[in-house]
Amino acid sequence: MCSEAADITNHAATEIYQKTYKFLTATSYLTAKLTGSYVIDKFLINTFAPCYKPDGSIDEELCQPYCRPDQLAECRGTMDIVGTVSAQAAAETGLAEGTPVITGTDDAGAEAISTGIFVPGDMMVMYGTTMFFIHLTSEPVPDARMWATSYVLPGLYSIEGGMSTTGALTRWFRDKLGGEEMAAEAAGVKRVIDIRLNNVSQLAGFAKRDDLRYFLRTIGGIDYHHRPDLAPTQQILDAFKKSKGSWPVYESDFLALLSARGVEREITPELLNEACLLCSEEKPAQCHRRLVAEYLRSKWGNVEIFHL
Repeated sequence: MCSEAADITNHAATEIYQKTYKFLTATSYLTAKLTGSYVIDKFLINTFAPCYKPDGSIDEELCQPYCRPDQLAECRGTMDIVGTVSAQAAAETGLAEGTPVITGTDDAGAEAISTGIFVPGDMMVMYGTTMFFIHLTSEPVPDARMWATSYVLPGLYSIEGGMSTTGALTRWFRDKLGGEEMAAEAAGVKRVIDIRLNNVSQLAGFAKRDDLRYFLRTIGGIDYHHRPDLAPTQQILDAFKKSKGSWPVYESDFLALLSARGVEREITPELLNEACLLCSEEKPAQCHRRLVAEYLRSKWGNVEIFHL
């Protein structure tokens, strides 16, 4: 917070900065609007380091490069009653006038309490757009890599750390690299049947067999099965791909292969119910997943086919 305040002094008009009444957290602002009291709890004073001393008092010397001491909120215990709901706040919020209001804390501190972080050694990992952890200790544990601060509960301490974009990066990774998995999930697919002949090469990228199995389960809760008996032979595939053979010949040879293998007897309709056949082609016109689906429909009947 103080680094941000320093940035204001460097770039914003000094007069506006000097006229700023208080620098507050969101929690402090809400408490002030309800009661008129400008307070911050010990759990959050580290966000204003080095303006506060460990005991919560303001370090008038160290805060000078950032702000005046009178621009900071008073440090109070998280659960201290610091005022009551004013008449104006009651009218604006519907809360009863005179309702006691505590100092309060931020979302991470409140979530730690809600998840039962009460005893030294307990730890909470908060995961959303951001990721944050709080590990409870009985004594201060200074560590340059993390934040060390008083905990929400009196007489306890915590070490904390986090990253502001963990969940956002995970979503980006999912959206950019998990298109097949997301499409399958959106379509109500319960399992993916991988019918590729080559599914472990580098050309498969993130759709390699083991990676795909992991992503399907982790992202979409979708089962994965590999059925090489529904893939063409290397000879049939090379004749079409490498030798640039005709599609009608490939289709005829592949359907004959499926018939010779008797796949309609080796695979049950239950396996393919609410399943997605996966091959390497983007469109269904010249892909063997379409041929497999249509072949099994001709043998079983009562099969609906949807191209994703």
